[in-house]
Amino acid sequence: MRKKEIAKLEFHVAKPTHIDLNLLQDWVVWQFPKQCGKGYCGAVHPPIEKHGWLPAIIKPEKNEAKIHGHLPERFETPELAADYFTQAAKAK
Repeated sequence: MRKKEIAKLEFHVAKPTHIDLNLLQDWVVWQFPKQCGKGYCGAVHPPIEKHGWLPAIIKPEKNEAKIHGHLPERFETPELAADYFTQAAKAK
C-alpha cells in the first residue's frame, strides 16, 4: 500500500493511519471531550508551519491516534478538523 510522509511519519494514502502518541512528541495533539467511535474527536498538527490540522480520533487508553492524513484537505483550526467527523456522519 502506498504511503506519504508528513513530518517524518508515514501515512496511508487511502485510509486513516494509527500512530502511537509517543511518536507525536513534536506535534500538537488536540482532544475534544466528545466521544467519537472508540475514542475522542480531535485533531493533530505536525511541526510544519502553515500545514493545517488533520482530523484524528484520540484513544488515550491505547496511547494512539487514528489520524486521517489521507484526506486531501487540511483544516485551519482543530475545531474544524474535529468537525469533519460530525459532517461525515451527517453525509451517511
